[in-house]
Amino acid sequence: MAYAINQDVIDRLGTALAAQLTTPASSTVPDQNQITIAREGAEGLINSYLARRYATPVDITLDAGAAALLKAATIDVAEFRLRERRPPVPDDVTQRFDRTVEWLREIAEGKANMPSAVELPGPTSEGPVGQAQGDPRVFTRDQLKGL
Repeated sequence: MAYAINQDVIDRLGTALAAQLTTPASSTVPDQNQITIAREGAEGLINSYLARRYATPVDITLDAGAAALLKAATIDVAEFRLRERRPPVPDDVTQRFDRTVEWLREIAEGKANMPSAVELPGPTSEGPVGQAQGDPRVFTRDQLKGL
């Protein structure tokens, strides 16, 4: 499930700049393949952070707020990737990219949450977690020492 579409990236950049960043200088039509590569790379980066805590790709049909956040993040990263093709990258684009990656890092570390995303289950590699039931211990380790 895509968080954004190519047209979202073109809308952010404008058709002329999108063409300039994705094609030889003489073209006025953006190269959809290059935009797809940048957009899918952005979604991959986003999912690499979110996958530490959530099932990915996130189902954006569950929450409009989550959909908007992921769309904006995807466009921020895709724009940065496209502009890297024709340096220098403007400061505001770099700052948006850095803020997006920091936000993703905070989500991965549990300092921020993704609205309505499905949390991953706890670790299963150690087997089921057991809990003791019944009466408390009658004898402790210290009481049995030396017997």
